[in-house]
Amino acid sequence: MSMVQCPRCKNEVQDDALFCTHCGMKIEIKSTRKLEEKAVVDRDLTLNILQEKCGFSFQEDNLPPETISEIGSLTKTLKQINQLNTEVPNMKKSVRNLRDLYRIVKLIGISSLLIGLIYFLSSILGGISYSLTVAPYFLTFLSFGIIVWISSIVMNKTLYEPRYIKYVDASETYNDLRKKEKELSEKICEEVTEIYEKKARPKKAELKIDFSTILQAVGAVSNTIQNFKCKNCGAPVALPYSGSSVRCNYCGEIIEAVDVLKKVKDSLNLKE
Repeated sequence: MSMVQCPRCKNEVQDDALFCTHCGMKIEIKSTRKLEEKAVVDRDLTLNILQEKCGFSFQEDNLPPETISEIGSLTKTLKQINQLNTEVPNMKKSVRNLRDLYRIVKLIGISSLLIGLIYFLSSILGGISYSLTVAPYFLTFLSFGIIVWISSIVMNKTLYEPRYIKYVDASETYNDLRKKEKELSEKICEEVTEIYEKKARPKKAELKIDFSTILQAVGAVSNTIQNFKCKNCGAPVALPYSGSSVRCNYCGEIIEAVDVLKKVKDSLNLKE
């Protein structure tokens, strides 16, 4: 296990410690392994990301099976996100190009129909001879406009709309995966932090006590107070009911209430 230095007391602690075992300061250690841009997401990269978010390094072997399973689920989610990171922009670009092409084809078809309509109206107003002259133009623009307009509709139904729907679905899936990734990361970090805080927190010993121990302690305290002696001359001192200090009647030594409290604590001598 490698060691790191506490920023407050400069003592060495384990690199996975949350708190300094010497001064109690919270240790926030960032993973020394930098996140690398990889084409394929693996479990090591997932652990690096989690360590960066948690703020300290940890070993996967020390985690419970439930958390390890969640890390596996997070790895799978990150792989899907990584794949969509490339696919969604490409799909967006393809949809945009198809939309622009559809609009251009549709505009050409409508323009051709309008030109054919203009030739048709002019042929009506220009007489029979003029109508025969412009008839080929009218038929050409009209038929071309109808073909192009129908082609734009077919293009819209068979190419643009399916790709647009696929792009929307992929975008929604991507957003859902990002949300899932955030929730999983936060949950795992909370679980790991709780585990390591419990590990770093000193264990409290259970106080085994019975009524006889309590009665003995009360008797010891009473005896200490009634037979308190001056620490300077050893003469008995009567403790007052108020105030924070008392003077020895024999040598004049000042006895503080905290001195009496220390004696009381020593007399208890409870074993944990």
